[in-house]
Order: sequence, then C-alpha cells, then structure tokens
Amino acid sequence: MTSFQIHRQMRTMLDQGIDTLKAVTTTVEQLDRHGYILKRGMHGCLREEQHTVSEKDYS
Repeated sequence: MTSFQIHRQMRTMLDQGIDTLKAVTTTVEQLDRHGYILKRGMHGCLREEQHTVSEKDYS
C-alpha cells in the first residue's frame, strides 16, 4: 500500500466517524427535545465532541 492509499483510507474512516457522530448527536437532540433523555450531561458531552472533531479541521 502506498502512503497515498493509506492516507485516503484513513480519511475515509475519519469521514465515516464524523458522519456517525453527527447521526448520534442528531438522534440525541431529537429524543432530548421530546423529554426522553433525562441526563443533560450526555447531550453536552456529545455536543462537545462534535465541536472538537469538526469537518473544517480536516478539509
């Protein structure tokens, strides 16, 4: 595997991870809006992670 292929594979995995995190965060926000999640800490933690790993950091 060339370094370019490795970089491309890592980028794909990172993009998939970001997409997954966005989906989880969106789901938690939707559930939280309807009062299903009692602990605001989980919501805050996911929000913080989303801001820590953002698409603009890897564009």
